[in-house]
Amino acid sequence: MLLLHVSDTHLGKRQYNLESRENDLYEVFSQLVDLAIKERVDVVIHSGDLFDVNNPSNEAEMIAIRELSRLKDKGIPFIGIPGDHDTPKRRGLGRSVTVHDMLQTLGLIKVPELSEPIEVKGVTIYGKRHVPLLNEDSRADFQKALRSLKPKGKSVLVLHQGVKELLPFDYAYQMSFSDIPMEIAYAALGHFHDRFVMRRENGSVVAIAGSPDIIDEREIEGYKRNGKGAWLVDLSKDEPSVTGLNVKLRPQDVIEVNTSSFEQDITQRAPKPVGGKLPVLHLILKGEPIMKDVLMKKIASLEGKVAEKIRIYKDNTYILSEGFKDVSVVKGSLNDLILEYLIKREGYSPEDAKLILSLIASDDEEEMKSILTKFAGLEK
Repeated sequence: MLLLHVSDTHLGKRQYNLESRENDLYEVFSQLVDLAIKERVDVVIHSGDLFDVNNPSNEAEMIAIRELSRLKDKGIPFIGIPGDHDTPKRRGLGRSVTVHDMLQTLGLIKVPELSEPIEVKGVTIYGKRHVPLLNEDSRADFQKALRSLKPKGKSVLVLHQGVKELLPFDYAYQMSFSDIPMEIAYAALGHFHDRFVMRRENGSVVAIAGSPDIIDEREIEGYKRNGKGAWLVDLSKDEPSVTGLNVKLRPQDVIEVNTSSFEQDITQRAPKPVGGKLPVLHLILKGEPIMKDVLMKKIASLEGKVAEKIRIYKDNTYILSEGFKDVSVVKGSLNDLILEYLIKREGYSPEDAKLILSLIASDDEEEMKSILTKFAGLEK
């Protein structure tokens, strides 16, 4: 049996409030359907977050209906579970209706459950809708449900949950890889946006398909290494065979630019358009601080010519001092205003105000701990 594992398509997401980015996600989803038809797969597995929100726009729903109808016309079932984005956040109403339920009534999607699996060509497909982590009891209940599963024959498990080995923070994960029964031949996971595949001791596979487009700039490095798209999984042999299939998408990159050579740096370092699509650029600013209105005018002059979207990812136009991101500011800058507010309105000392600003600027966990220790007066 041949399956295509996809995930986290986030249909309807209008990234940076750009219609072009919303359309990018629709086009990528259409490419995934093209791949399924071209590869003549027996089934498409979607492991959550088909839509970006649980009440998507009419357009997002129509795109899904159109593309899923193409699969149905070819006799390819689409089996998927709701992810956290697909699931209504209201509590106390039992199992709220999801868009998946609507698509299921149209015969365009099948939603597997642990107690009600779906069989395709001799392979049993189990699934569990996304379960939010409310407390330790909910985590224990979820793990118990997985460990109690007794798979029948060759089987697939579809999940959309935080995994401890990848998200080792309290209240960020609901399960561990070890909770997945070893009898499951292929565990199709969602929720994480970077591709991942792990073969276990008995030859079974745990895989994350990842998002088929770049939803966050932190995915760019993974995209450069592994591409974006889907896993093509062959279950016809004793052990699953997994092959990555890539889609074409709008280029994105994180680039460093100096404020003194802003336009030149961007023009020289921006990726070339792909399929006529200009890139999205995430800038790390260096050099002397620059006033926001001047910066915005420079960006506006380049958008639509060099890039579809230019955004500031990190502003490193300050001076590092004493191991902290202490800030050298120009009069009237945002940092200057924050310091003035903390000192004059909140009553912090200049030293403490700078520590708070350093904490805001930091993205390093150890540095943050050091700043907090110093701020609390616990530094030895």
